[in-house]
Amino acid sequence: MLQINSVEIGHTTALLHIPSLQLEQGKLYGLIGRNGIGKSTFLQTLVGLIPLVSGEVLVQGNSLETLRKKELAKKIALVRTSFPIIENLTVYTYLLLGRVPYTNVFGTTNEQDAALVRSVIDLLQIAHLQAKFTSQLSDGEKQLIAIAQVLVQQTGVVLLDEPTAFLDYENKWKILKILKKCTVENQLCTVFSSHDLDITMEVADNLLLINPQTKEIREVKTDKTSKADIISFCFPSL
Repeated sequence: MLQINSVEIGHTTALLHIPSLQLEQGKLYGLIGRNGIGKSTFLQTLVGLIPLVSGEVLVQGNSLETLRKKELAKKIALVRTSFPIIENLTVYTYLLLGRVPYTNVFGTTNEQDAALVRSVIDLLQIAHLQAKFTSQLSDGEKQLIAIAQVLVQQTGVVLLDEPTAFLDYENKWKILKILKKCTVENQLCTVFSSHDLDITMEVADNLLLINPQTKEIREVKTDKTSKADIISFCFPSL
């Protein structure tokens, strides 16, 4: 689903090194590392916002560097930490924007697009939010709507940069449980970065750990890795 081969990422010089990584559909991956280590850069590189320093990324068998933006948007999506606030934009309209990669040059949506939006609204039980303006949403509601738009976009790979940032404990659990459910039911390949180690270990199938000394990302199975080992690998100075 997402194959990473001999990749170096960074803005001008290499920040992280990934010798080999293969992320599969139907699995939820938690990305763990200290602040400033390159988690956001890693995720932005995978969606083509930052060019690769070297190496190759294959998205559903297609090279990241050869895919046009509209085609890439049908295969992989990124949910950023900050939610884009546009005045007088309703939640329903915001969700419908997820269909832009599939529309014609005029951006015209059709009844099939509207039906898909309605199905996602039903799936996430957010009908009570659809008429609200996005500027009226709470932090938890914003994250939920951002996930909903990605489902409307219908990509096979979903990346989320700190989706539980600024949320209270109850909403952290709610968001991550929804992510898990959507990943399994829609057979997505989902990667989210987080500082909430305990919750991440509860919901993620596998973990992607960033070592600050070697600058490499290692994949481990959550159920075969202890919290102490994760802290030792990602935060060796603690």
